[in-house]
Amino acid sequence: MRASNKNTLTVASAVSLLTFLIFSGMIKENYVSADTAFLLLFSSVLMGFYVVLAFVEKMLERYFKDFKVTVIFWGLLLAILGYVARLRAITDINGIFHIDASAFPMTLVAGTTLHLAKLMLWPCIIVVVITALILLLICLGRFFDSDSSAEEKWGIYVPTMAAMIACGIGWIFIYSNLSPERRAEILYRIAHMTDFNETFRCVGIDDQKYSAVFLGPEQRRVLVAPKLEEFWLEKKAYVLRRVDVPESFSVLECSAQNPQLVEQLLPDAFDSSEQ
Repeated sequence: MRASNKNTLTVASAVSLLTFLIFSGMIKENYVSADTAFLLLFSSVLMGFYVVLAFVEKMLERYFKDFKVTVIFWGLLLAILGYVARLRAITDINGIFHIDASAFPMTLVAGTTLHLAKLMLWPCIIVVVITALILLLICLGRFFDSDSSAEEKWGIYVPTMAAMIACGIGWIFIYSNLSPERRAEILYRIAHMTDFNETFRCVGIDDQKYSAVFLGPEQRRVLVAPKLEEFWLEKKAYVLRRVDVPESFSVLECSAQNPQLVEQLLPDAFDSSEQ
C-alpha cells in the first residue's frame, strides 16, 4: 500500500476515534440529547467501516487488479445482498401491517438497511477477532520489526484500533437491536416518522388520536394506527426506544369532512368531416 493511502487511512481512523471519544464524553456528562449522541456514534462507526473496507479493497487490489471481472463480481455480490435484504424487509413490513409493503416506501428503505446491517454480523465478528489479535501482538512487542519507524507503527495501530471499535460497536448493535421483535419496533417507529400522516381529514377518524397511511391509487382508504405515546423511560435515540406494536390495524374508507362537488362541464364532441 502506498504511503499516501496509509496516511489517508490513518487520518480517517483518527477522525473515527476522535468522534467516538467526543461521543463518550458528551453522553457521560449529559451534554447532548440521546439522538445527537447516536448520530455522533453512527458517524464514528461509519468512518471505522470506511477504514475497514478501504483496507480490504487495497489488499485485494494487489492480487486482483489485473482481472476486470472483479468489479463485476463485487457489483453482483452487492446487488444480491441488497435484493435479499429488500425481500426480508418486505416480509417484516407485511408482518407488521398486514398489507403490501409498497404503501410504506421510506420504511421499506429503512428495513432494507437494517437487514443489510444484519448481514454484516459475522464480518464484524471476524474483523474484531483479527484486530484484537493484532493489538495483542503489538502489546507483546511481536508485531513490528525492531527497525520499524514510529510513523509505521502508528499507521498500523490507529487504523486497527478504529476498525476494532467500529466493528465491535456494530456487533453489539446488531446483536442487541436487530432481533425480529426489535426490528418490528424500530420499523414501526420509522413508519410513524416517515410514512404515516399526522394530520388528515377523514369523517369519523380523529387525527388527534390516530395517524393514517393512504392506500391505493385513489387514496380513498386509510390504514390507521394510534399515535405513539412514550411509556418507556429510556435514554435512547428516538428510533431505538421500545414501543408496543399493535397486532392488527384498521383499514377504513376516507371521505372528506367538507366535500365540495365540482361540476366538470365537458364540451360536446362533434364528428366533423372535411368537405
